[in-house]
Amino acid sequence: MSETGQMTPQEAWKAGEEAQRFSTLQWAVERWRLEVESRPLVNIHRRSLDDTWRQVIRHLGGDPATILGPDHDDLLAEATERKE
Repeated sequence: MSETGQMTPQEAWKAGEEAQRFSTLQWAVERWRLEVESRPLVNIHRRSLDDTWRQVIRHLGGDPATILGPDHDDLLAEATERKE
């Protein structure tokens, strides 16, 4: 903060970048929910979509395991174990 209590241009720029990244992270999580979450595990496209959106979320600074839960492979392994 400057002496007048206002943000410096650098601080305003950084705050804007953080807000944009958070907004983009929210968008990526919503896209994962729409494109991946409701697909059955046997769907041919589910694994690649899951991997792709998790990579985007990681790139934006999020932790996919915390935000979305287990990934496709973990869910598939868990379902296979339950069948046996």
